[in-house]
Amino acid sequence: MTRLTKLSRSIAGRAALITGAASGMGRATAHLFADEGAHVAVTDVGREAVERVVDEIRGAGLSARGWVMDVSDDAAVARVVPEIAAAFGRLDIVINNAGVIRFAKIDADDFMASWDSALSIMLTAHVRVVRAALPFLRKSDAARIVNIASTEALGATKFETLMRVVLPAALSAEEAVAQVRATGAELVSINPLRDTLEDFFLARVQQSARRSFD
Repeated sequence: MTRLTKLSRSIAGRAALITGAASGMGRATAHLFADEGAHVAVTDVGREAVERVVDEIRGAGLSARGWVMDVSDDAAVARVVPEIAAAFGRLDIVINNAGVIRFAKIDADDFMASWDSALSIMLTAHVRVVRAALPFLRKSDAARIVNIASTEALGATKFETLMRVVLPAALSAEEAVAQVRATGAELVSINPLRDTLEDFFLARVQQSARRSFD
């Protein structure tokens, strides 16, 4: 029987850059990738937190190095991404995971500052990091770009207008980022728990509909 797959699904020996990797999903992803044999670049804004995750991974006998990188800073991204590629001798995977939560009423004094910050970190940063990584991803035979959004793209929580606007825009911006497929890199979008929530809301609607006929 002919094999259904031709490409390896292993990430062993690959170099992966993960933003927002000092906590939460980013930290979990860093641990998982390292456990699967990847060389992990742990990046985040806090040096101590970055070093802690790197120590955790190295303590397990796995491969990781850390960099302080603010994804909203053009100069920092332009400097750090090439450093990562040089340190590992390659760059195969980029995971745009960094994100922030900004609660702000539209008439609040700090709303515009929060707006600008949210746009820069959760929208522009995806493109910023990809652009810096492209010269190295083009050299990989299995380049992957993973953009992580949020369920807030499906419906806003009170006072999280910023998230409701920024995250759908981030998903839409992938149309531009998807152009990298012409270079051989694949783009993956992850919206955590999206299917689960859609099933939940559908069940609630169906439940309400049944009640209306009782």
